[in-house]
Amino acid sequence: MSTSRSQRPPGYTVLRSHAPTRRAQDHTAKMPPELLGKIFDELDPVFVATLQRVCKRWLYTIKTNVILQHDAAILRGGLRRGAPEHLPAIKKLEIVAHHQKAWATFPACSLNKPFYHAKDSPREVTVKASENVMVEMTESGFQFTSFISGRLRDPARNTPSRIELKDEYGSMDIDASQDLFAWVEYVHRTVHNRACHVMEVHMKDFRRGAHHNLAFTRGTFNYIMPLNSSVISSKLVIAGDFIAVGSAFIEDRRSSRSLCPLTVFNWKTGHIALDLCDAWLFDFCFLDERHLLFYSRGFHNDNKARNQDVLLVYDLKTHGSQRTSVSESSTYVCGFSMPDTAMRGTNYPSLRTSLPLPSSLANSLINIHISNGHYGPQGMKVFGYVDILFRASSMRRRIAACVEGQPRIFRWEEWGPSDTQTTRIVSRERHVNSNFLTGMRAVDLMKDKNGKLCLYIRDFDRSRIALAKAQGDRNVMESTTVEARTWGHERITTHLPYLLRGVSLPRVPGLQDMDARYTQCTVTEDGVIIYDPYGRCPIRVLYL
Repeated sequence: MSTSRSQRPPGYTVLRSHAPTRRAQDHTAKMPPELLGKIFDELDPVFVATLQRVCKRWLYTIKTNVILQHDAAILRGGLRRGAPEHLPAIKKLEIVAHHQKAWATFPACSLNKPFYHAKDSPREVTVKASENVMVEMTESGFQFTSFISGRLRDPARNTPSRIELKDEYGSMDIDASQDLFAWVEYVHRTVHNRACHVMEVHMKDFRRGAHHNLAFTRGTFNYIMPLNSSVISSKLVIAGDFIAVGSAFIEDRRSSRSLCPLTVFNWKTGHIALDLCDAWLFDFCFLDERHLLFYSRGFHNDNKARNQDVLLVYDLKTHGSQRTSVSESSTYVCGFSMPDTAMRGTNYPSLRTSLPLPSSLANSLINIHISNGHYGPQGMKVFGYVDILFRASSMRRRIAACVEGQPRIFRWEEWGPSDTQTTRIVSRERHVNSNFLTGMRAVDLMKDKNGKLCLYIRDFDRSRIALAKAQGDRNVMESTTVEARTWGHERITTHLPYLLRGVSLPRVPGLQDMDARYTQCTVTEDGVIIYDPYGRCPIRVLYL
């Protein structure tokens, strides 16, 4: 609004700039597209995906750059790496694009092959997998097997080896993109003239059967457990440069009190990023290479908050190596409350993630499966369960909104209905440590109406859901509901959309002979591995 000369108060002056208005200059306007493309090649693929919205010229440069398109395809597919480096860029892009189309038409374009169990397999089989490598625990060590992958066509890769065990085995994990295999053992040692349990984490290159070249000098990470401790269970997870190990143990033989440490360390430097102790460790997983998710049952903080089940977030970059307790509010970044239950048992959670690497900014799926029941002589009697799935990106947005040094607990009503898909479709056995997440897909093995095995695939990728909606696909599910009294007193309705597809397994003798009641599956970027935990039939692999 202008002011006339007569209306101006005394001392009022009008400042005018006589300099011409200068617009921001685009210093890349005269830069050759080839040079601009090389600059984009050095940036994070997630950041490049944002840069293509700046102007038409940048969009054209990115869309016509084969290397950038290859990196973007890896990001969309949730892959840890793309095609072999020795191939031309255009060939690598074709391979990754074919890989994504193969998942869309799975299992029409997949192959089926049996793999027989190791000769000294235990009564209950444990199978882990990463990319196109499987590892099976045996009585005396670990047996590695590789299957064909249409994406990883590198003839220079060595055949996986076998690793022998000497001490009590705890847990294991494998990352084929880094040729890393890690497992934990618990040995009796004498430290300062006192007998104690020592946790040893071994890191080896499974292709050579030797210590990994990138592991820190000692090659073995040692952690002294509390005195007179008896280990009950353990869990080991690899995420990029970090390895997390959680151990559950009884403090002494005369007491039923349990203490559970969770240790996260950098396997390349040996530096401890998190040393956490709780009265009872239930489960954990990585949100990305910086944040770790820890499920705490009966949580209460320094502010005397009521006991509740909370998913706590810890920052590995800023936490430090000092030992802390879960109840100390100054150590976690924030928390997310779980839906209350009306069941009369105890909650037993299980956490999994499809964390794609190396980009910590890439999206992934997180799963929390909560079973309510009691353990008895014949195993666990389940009263009820819920299965929760959500995108890592939605949780990162809420973490970024938190004020540093002021931890906040998000109520379930604030984040659950909008950010998750909560169902009671699948009941998972807590002791079976199999992975069913790959990229933005959740793949479950279920029975159809005729009692036959089939794959239940849920796709949470935004772009594929949007495309399916545009094509009028009726398999896009907008919301899910858990009825009242099946878990809590009130109905739980969540609104995370997903694309649903049911896939019948190929009619081959190896798959049709499996008992649907005792069959498990684990999923990687390159195939679906189906096996009987009791080893009564060969392992079947549907690979792309």
